[in-house]
Amino acid sequence: MNIATASKIDDLGKMFLLRYKVFVLEQKFSESIEIDEHDNESTFLVAKEGRDVIGTLRLFKEGGNVVLGRMAVERAWRGKGVGKALVLAALPIARELGGADLVAHAQVQALGFYTRAGFSPHGEEFDEDGAPHQLVRVKLT
Repeated sequence: MNIATASKIDDLGKMFLLRYKVFVLEQKFSESIEIDEHDNESTFLVAKEGRDVIGTLRLFKEGGNVVLGRMAVERAWRGKGVGKALVLAALPIARELGGADLVAHAQVQALGFYTRAGFSPHGEEFDEDGAPHQLVRVKLT
C-alpha cells in the first residue's frame, strides 16, 4: 500500500468514486452533500494498492484548525490499517497547513478508530445528514 497526495486526474476520479460508493451507496448519505465547497480547497490523500485507490481523506484549513474529512476505505480493505495509515500521513500535512488542531466530524460508530488514532471527543453528539456524529480533535502544536 502506498499513501500519496492525489494530483493525477485518474487518482482524483477514483477517489471521488470511492467516496460515492461509501457515503452515498453504502451509508445512504445524501448525494447532494457528498461533494461540497471544501473540495475546491482541499488537499486529498489516497491510499493505493497498485493502480486502485483503496482509501482517501481530505484536509482543509478552517479558522485556526485543519479539518480532516471524507475519509473512506474500500470495504474489502477495512480493518487492515488503511485508515490508520491515512491519518498518520495526514498529520505532517496538517501541521504544514498551520492549524493548532486537526479536527473531524467522526461518525459515532467510528469513535473507537479515532480515539485509537490519538483524537479525543469534544462537545455533544450532533446529527449530520441523519447520522450521529461527534467532534474529535488532536493537537498539532
